[in-house]
Amino acid sequence: MPLLAYLTPEPRPDCWWHKPDALRAFAYEVLRMGDADHAARVHVAVGEKPFGAHEVRSRDGPVVRLSALDEPTAAAIERAVGLALAGARIPLGASDVELIAASIEEHAPYPVMAAGACRSIVGLRFASPTTFSQGGDRHLPLPLPDLMLRSWARRWDAFCPPGWTIGDEAVDRLCGRVALACADVRTGVVRLAHGKVVGFIGTVSLEALRWREWSADDRARFAALAAFSELAGTGARTPQGMGLTLACDPRAN
Repeated sequence: MPLLAYLTPEPRPDCWWHKPDALRAFAYEVLRMGDADHAARVHVAVGEKPFGAHEVRSRDGPVVRLSALDEPTAAAIERAVGLALAGARIPLGASDVELIAASIEEHAPYPVMAAGACRSIVGLRFASPTTFSQGGDRHLPLPLPDLMLRSWARRWDAFCPPGWTIGDEAVDRLCGRVALACADVRTGVVRLAHGKVVGFIGTVSLEALRWREWSADDRARFAALAAFSELAGTGARTPQGMGLTLACDPRAN
């Protein structure tokens, strides 16, 4: 079952949780603590990664949100959190990280997301800079519905259980039927070890055009991908803190 883990690390002067490369390195160390073989496979695998890593805001200090998109990753994170809370320290850079607190939330499984009710307008808040890779060093920091849908569908099909894939044909159909209802966004810059990436931050509403004419399967797919976005994130570099996606009231846009 997919899950979300919220980890509160001890404060450190280097504020590593603000740094995309350190955030990704921390996520890999958590996976390695939970299942070294799985972490090694994920590290060398080409394509989508079965986890996301994001910093989220807290009045009590930094919180790192790890999302697991498949069962092996969820199991590794859950085991690592248990070990860390029992006193194990997580290696990172020149010194280790101790967790002050941690909590785990089970996310809705893929079949449950696929059975969700379809809404004609979906509100989303992009809480960290979001962008779409255009090859090489080029990125597109614009809230384009088809790029969002394709981003979610790639991760869904990569990590869903057998029999629950969406497929390219259905995604193409959805991309031709979903439009941007409104957006209130601005650009944000993410500094990497080598260069920077520009993304957009803010709220977006996606509208299913003439959705009552859609097949029941396509309505279910749209609802599933919108729900999945909160787990998977959106666009490029989600293991480095980008593309954090949260549901919001579409009337807020």
